[in-house]
Amino acid sequence: MKLNNINIIEEYILIKIGSIGMLGLLIMGNKFLKDDILNSKISEIKEDIHEEEKYYFRRRILKKFLKDKILYNGTEYFFMIDGVIFNKIELKDKYKKSTFEELIITLYKKKESFFDEFKGSFSGIFYDKINEKIIIFTDQIGTKKIYYYLGKDLLVGSNFYEVIDILKLNKIEYSLNLLAAYSLLTYGSMIENITLVNEVKFLKAGEYIKYENGNLEVIRYHKFTKEAIKEKNEEEIIKKIDKLFNQAIKLQIEKNKEYGYLNLAPLSAGLDSRMTNFVLKKYTKNEVINITYSQNNYRDEEVPKKISVDLKNHWIFKSLNNGLSLKLLEKVSNITYGTTDSYGAAQVLDMVRYLNFDKIGIIHTGMLGEVLAGAELEYQELELSSSYLKDKLIKLKKGQKFESFDCFEIYNYYNGSFLKNFMGSPKVFQEVSESFSPFYDVDFLQYIVNIPPELRKNYYIYDKWVLKKYPEAAKYLHNGRKIGGKNLKIGKRIITVNELLPRTKEYFKRKIKSYTSQLETNNHMNPLDYWYNNNKDLQNYFDSLLRELIEEINFSELKSDCQTLYINGNTKEKDLVLTLLIAYKKIFKNERIK
Repeated sequence: MKLNNINIIEEYILIKIGSIGMLGLLIMGNKFLKDDILNSKISEIKEDIHEEEKYYFRRRILKKFLKDKILYNGTEYFFMIDGVIFNKIELKDKYKKSTFEELIITLYKKKESFFDEFKGSFSGIFYDKINEKIIIFTDQIGTKKIYYYLGKDLLVGSNFYEVIDILKLNKIEYSLNLLAAYSLLTYGSMIENITLVNEVKFLKAGEYIKYENGNLEVIRYHKFTKEAIKEKNEEEIIKKIDKLFNQAIKLQIEKNKEYGYLNLAPLSAGLDSRMTNFVLKKYTKNEVINITYSQNNYRDEEVPKKISVDLKNHWIFKSLNNGLSLKLLEKVSNITYGTTDSYGAAQVLDMVRYLNFDKIGIIHTGMLGEVLAGAELEYQELELSSSYLKDKLIKLKKGQKFESFDCFEIYNYYNGSFLKNFMGSPKVFQEVSESFSPFYDVDFLQYIVNIPPELRKNYYIYDKWVLKKYPEAAKYLHNGRKIGGKNLKIGKRIITVNELLPRTKEYFKRKIKSYTSQLETNNHMNPLDYWYNNNKDLQNYFDSLLRELIEEINFSELKSDCQTLYINGNTKEKDLVLTLLIAYKKIFKNERIK
């Protein structure tokens, strides 16, 4: 679509709420072209187009949760929402409004950041026609990304590649962001609000755009902070954790009940997905559907199998043997836009593409449970996916201004989990339905961040909560760790007593067989190096991608770094290189992105 095709002079806005455009679907004029990657139907896609004198709005969404994904066009206001609002009914009762549309108008008259009262996964636009003001927003933790370009025109969309396509079509110049490229190769994701294109940014968690009188302002409306909690002892803290977690789960379940959808929940050997499932079971009369994907015969197959039987749930298992999912890297890029490593999203895509999600509602995950586990309390820098190019990244970061937070842990969530995690498996799930985790809940997350660090370290309060409230969940090992087991400190690592013997055996196996990582054996959920080293077809696929794509890079130093990292790096690092190269070609080649 050409900007000058719209009958305006300087202002152009494309608002595309929802990322359905890259679910294997491309919009060409008014027609959809379908790819065969997902088990979905064109009839399940809803498209809305609205034109004002100065503005053009379009959205493409799944035909699910449509009473939440409203579109309103009145004489004074136009607005549309994508996603799910878990407390919609509660807010309607609070403000005594009969419809969601009336509620939003009431909230907007109260304040322009009306959406800060919403709970859920959402993004949207509000156009105040009288005051010529446009508000574009994402939720408090940024589960739905919004990208924007501001030049002579303003271009906004939730599909990064489609934003780039429109820039190409209108011959608008843009350039590679080297900080973003080296961030991907080092952290495995972007940081702050940068993308691989200097001229295109994205809204961070808890931010909104205000566009008024030709001026664009990015405003923070929500920020997690460090505050003192009221609870005086461990018993009170555990009671509060349980109350907030149960409230969050119930909101997700009630949303599925509202629409008559089934409950589906991933299940692994980890504790986070387990707790989601145990609490989920308290409030569901019908069986929950569990899905698991792992290397065969590893604990991430064995433990979920036992749990699903005990919970009397349905259980679907997808083998990850031979790393076949890693051949989907190019498909994954159409969903994640090269913003994070690809192998995790590829595994999820490799499962969901074989299933039909027509009757599935909110997908209940255990994402972000590391907050309660205290996993990031001692970090002083973002976790690295590769250290090879770290020094170059540090040089590129010099002189950059980064947003400050009350502590590094919170900074880490905004620049780690809220970016890297949400652009992985949750982004794939959004292509077939909506997904959420009780650990995402704003009230729960804010409370957990404020629990004293000494109580969260090494799963201390997490284990206490499980043993006190859900002792039946503690009978299964948590990734080989006994819940509530006595801890031992070996060097800088903390392990439980029951892990000592298996880890000692693993250490000597490495010495004898001369391998350096568990990823080189099949004794892992994602034994990336084992798959690569033992599957010639996978090696050929990776190597052929490198040969095809490396010549597209126009920056000699970056090209050399990619080659060196690929040749000398492990499979995870090869994945990072290919993720960057695939995205680079899509963004900077002359043709429009397909």
